Amino acid sequence: MFLVGVNGIEISESYEIVNSKVFVEIRFDNVNNLELVIPSSYENLEVSSEYSIVDYEIESVLFVDSARDLSIKYISGSFVDRSGDKYFFVLRDQFEVSDIKVYLPEGAVIDYNLGVFPNNGKIGSDGRRVIVEWDNFGGDEILISYEFLDNDRIFYYIIGLLVILFVGFYFYNKKKTKRVEKKKDHGKKEEEKEVNESVEKEL
Repeated sequence: MFLVGVNGIEISESYEIVNSKVFVEIRFDNVNNLELVIPSSYENLEVSSEYSIVDYEIESVLFVDSARDLSIKYISGSFVDRSGDKYFFVLRDQFEVSDIKVYLPEGAVIDYNLGVFPNNGKIGSDGRRVIVEWDNFGGDEILISYEFLDNDRIFYYIIGLLVILFVGFYFYNKKKTKRVEKKKDHGKKEEEKEVNESVEKEL
């Protein structure tokens, strides 16, 4: 993979996984002599500037002479692999530095047996999907392993989460109660000490 004319350019990449397809959007603030490699399996290509493209067997190369606020969108199934009930998003990045966001499908969770590589990706959510993002990513490859939770597993996942919360709440309250009792005992001892000192003075 190769890229020409993007040194010092702000680049953001977005990858939204829907079933086995990935909706890709790459944005540049300014480019000159851009040569961008994309999968030859691309569909619904949209480019916000004049361009040309050369298709090869495995990859295609998209050319843009010059553009500002350039947006390139397409759909491809080349980023997702599957092995049994495990799914793998694999991105071989071709930019020196870029901001990257990957949206997992709805109902998918990260499989922490393999997890996320590089592991400095920030993991969050928009309330429906897990989102993994890297700021100023300068590596060569990204790998995210994920899986889908069926209804039974979601049920046990929620139960497990509730149990953890309950146990944590129980021990927190127990610790708090002990602290209060200790404080009361200390207060009683202080009162007894004051009473004894007062009696001794009277004697």
